[in-house]
Amino acid sequence: MALNNIQFELWKNCTNGCDFCFNKGLPCSTKEDKIRILKEVYYRLERLNYDYYDKIGFIGGELFGDQLEDEEIFKEFYKLFELCIHLLQEKKINQINFTSNLLAKDNSKMYQILDLIKSVNLLNKFELCTSWDSRYRFKLGKLSLWEKNITYIKEFYPDLQTHIEILPTQHFCEECLNGNFNYDKFKKKYKSAIDYSDLNSGFFYKDKFEMEKEVPGFFPKRATFLKWVSVGLKENWFKIEDICNYNIFFNELYMLDKTNHFIQYIRHGHDKQMPYGRINQSDYIDSDIPMYIDLENIKKKVD
Repeated sequence: MALNNIQFELWKNCTNGCDFCFNKGLPCSTKEDKIRILKEVYYRLERLNYDYYDKIGFIGGELFGDQLEDEEIFKEFYKLFELCIHLLQEKKINQINFTSNLLAKDNSKMYQILDLIKSVNLLNKFELCTSWDSRYRFKLGKLSLWEKNITYIKEFYPDLQTHIEILPTQHFCEECLNGNFNYDKFKKKYKSAIDYSDLNSGFFYKDKFEMEKEVPGFFPKRATFLKWVSVGLKENWFKIEDICNYNIFFNELYMLDKTNHFIQYIRHGHDKQMPYGRINQSDYIDSDIPMYIDLENIKKKVD
C-alpha cells in the first residue's frame, strides 16, 4: 500500500509581497485564527491513522519571522513541532517538511524550533523548503538576506535537509541558456537539492495575460522551455524527475478557505480544484498545451 504525505496550510500571511504569489489578494489569518488553526492541526495529528501516512508537511504563507512574534501563537506552533518530534521518535512517520522564504531579518523563532529538533538529534528527519528565482522575489537587497539566512542554517544546522524550489520562468530559462546561471556553482554554494515549481496565474489575476503585464517574463515561451529542458538534460543540470516530481509532493492537502477554516483538497493528477475555484494552469505564455503534458512525453522518451 502506498503511503501518503499529508500537508496543512497553516495560514496565508506573508509580508514579502511577491507579485506572482498565487495567494495574492486573499484574506490573512488573525491571531485568533492562527491559534485555532494550530490547535486544530495538533488535534488532527494526534488522532491520525499513521498506517496510511509517512510524511507531514506545513506550508504558508510564511511560517516564521514576524508571523510568530506573538508569544501565544509561538507557544502553539512550538507544541506542534514537539508533537512531530514525538511522532518521529515513535516511528509513526518518517519525515516532516516545512517551508520558509528565508527573508526575515529576525529568525530567532525559527532557530528555537531548529534547536529543539537538534537537541533530540532529529534534524535529518526534517526538510526545509525555500524558494529562489532569477528576477521576481528578491527586491531591495533581499537576495543577500536570503543568502545570509540559508548560509547560517547550513553552517549551524548541517543535518537539516534543505531543498530549493526554482520557478522555470522565461527569464530563468534564458539565463541558463545564455550561460548566466551556473548549476554547479549554485548547488555547491547552497548545498541543497533543487526542484521546480509549476507556474500559474493564481487567484488574483484574471488570466495569464493580465499577469504577464504585471510580471513580464514570468511565463515561459514553449520553445524556450523545451530547449531549456533539452539542454539541461544533456548537460546534466537536472534529471527529468526533478521537473516532473516535487520533493514536497502531497497526496492529501488541507487548505484554508475564505473564513480561515480547512477544506480538504486531494490532488488528482494535475486537476487543481482549490477552495477559491480553479487555479489558472497557465504554464506557457504562447500556448495552451499544459507544461506537464510536454514533460510526461519527454519522460517517456528518457525512460
